[in-house]
Amino acid sequence: MRVSGAAGAAILIAAALLPLLSGCSTAPEPKLSVALFQNRADYATRSLQVEITNRGSTDVVITAATFTSAYFEGSGTAGHLPYTLVAGTTTDFPATVPPPVCEGPDSKPTATIHLIPKGGSPLVVTSRPKVPFNSLGALHAQDCGQQAFEKVASITPAPHLRFETRDGSELAILDVTIAPTGSPGTVTLVSTTGTTLLIPTEGEVRPLGITFSAATAPTVLTLDFVPSRCGTHVISEDKIGTLIPFHAVAGEFEDAYFRVAVSPVVKAEFYDWVGRYCGQ
Repeated sequence: MRVSGAAGAAILIAAALLPLLSGCSTAPEPKLSVALFQNRADYATRSLQVEITNRGSTDVVITAATFTSAYFEGSGTAGHLPYTLVAGTTTDFPATVPPPVCEGPDSKPTATIHLIPKGGSPLVVTSRPKVPFNSLGALHAQDCGQQAFEKVASITPAPHLRFETRDGSELAILDVTIAPTGSPGTVTLVSTTGTTLLIPTEGEVRPLGITFSAATAPTVLTLDFVPSRCGTHVISEDKIGTLIPFHAVAGEFEDAYFRVAVSPVVKAEFYDWVGRYCGQ
């Protein structure tokens, strides 16, 4: 959770709320702004941040915060609440993201904030938040690109890593099975790329160029890696290093990009191997 001043919030250019207030209060009307965005740490958990800035002169207690979008089913709910948002400060609240609606229209999200101003009565405020970095659109495209690919061919990482020594160095090998589902259509796996923790032995990009359809036999990809770097905190600071990026062509997604998660066991095996490789 981050707390910053109004200057920090200005970087995100959060939208001014369009208050729809309910209830009666003698306290000054709250002046809030809201933004929705993802930090790097949110990718692995498929979550986002609901950033709320108190631009008024009175402290408010945020009791609940949700958002809706045509991109997703239902509403996303922020955690770490209730919380007293001091006047002139900004706080980010982590929020769950509902499952995607891949046939949904492109529309602006709505945020609903439940709050109690200091010395006042409970209020409900509805806003059109800003979305810096097109975070919702990018998340939706990744969700639906992967969904379109796996409708035709499923992606299943192996339950354990394999290891192989080449030229005196131990490589980590992840087998990934691509199995056609029998559904109509074709998809193409264009390439995989490196992560903040792992680099393919071919370099940053591992070209694949494999097309799958209902008539294709299952294929096992052998993805061998070396660590992207060694350092004191490379493992402890890792957020998305074990999410394997895929570039694909799938249905309407001609440049689909999505990350495939490995199991907690494989994630731990990657960390142990990086530690061995780097002498930690």
